[in-house]
Amino acid sequence: MWAWKISFHFFIVCVSLVYANVGAHIDWENCTDAADWCAARFEKFPRFCVEKVSNYDKLDCIYTCGLCKQDATPKCVISLGESPAESIEISRGMVITEKCGIGYRSLACGNPMRGCTASGTLTVSAFNCREICPGWIHNPVNQRYYKRFYTQKNYTDAQRDCEAQDAILVTIHDENEQRFVEEKLLKCHGHTKYPFDNELWMGLNISWKGGQHYDNWVDGFNASYVNFAVGQPDNFWHREKCSTMLRNGFWNDYRCYMRLDYICKKPASKCV
Repeated sequence: MWAWKISFHFFIVCVSLVYANVGAHIDWENCTDAADWCAARFEKFPRFCVEKVSNYDKLDCIYTCGLCKQDATPKCVISLGESPAESIEISRGMVITEKCGIGYRSLACGNPMRGCTASGTLTVSAFNCREICPGWIHNPVNQRYYKRFYTQKNYTDAQRDCEAQDAILVTIHDENEQRFVEEKLLKCHGHTKYPFDNELWMGLNISWKGGQHYDNWVDGFNASYVNFAVGQPDNFWHREKCSTMLRNGFWNDYRCYMRLDYICKKPASKCV
């Protein structure tokens, strides 16, 4: 008794990851095809494709194990993108398991496990995913979401607007996060001649004592990682208690009443 077991990984239209678990060419003395609703059965007992169990002929989903020696078996077409060329064919007897990609969650409807039927269609309902935070940029490393806002506000109003969206002004806790914000929220918005043009508010509060500055994030953490520009912070005119990110990615201290763009940040748990 032998079997071929193959696994495929694809993207489908709803931006799900598809795992197609394929068992093919099972060599039974009497190969039988029965019901086409095998997905749930296969999920509970996937090894029935490679183990001949007692009362095997009572299992309704033998076709899941493969082509059953039929070369002209029906095919199911699985879309991998918007173009017709972005698709694959799977044979009757193949089962796919769908999973939402990073930054997406499954809807209540649909079934993640589906089989290719005799009619050339997939069993049960299509599995659908939706973006977790539409309009926000996902960082897969820390599972946080970021969004730049172009409505200029002072520091306090910017923080209030972030809070109204279950977010905070952006915090930067390490070099990887700094690079992510630069790449996704700075570089894609053009370039200016002077780095101090178009500063953006960050959630870093600066206090001074005896000529020493103390930096604290709005999420309660001390700033163990900093990326201030040369000569910054300088507390110019003794009035700069808030912080900004410059167009070149470096940080600056600034007067809190100035009106600037800003970046908000929130965890996936705050996305609806």
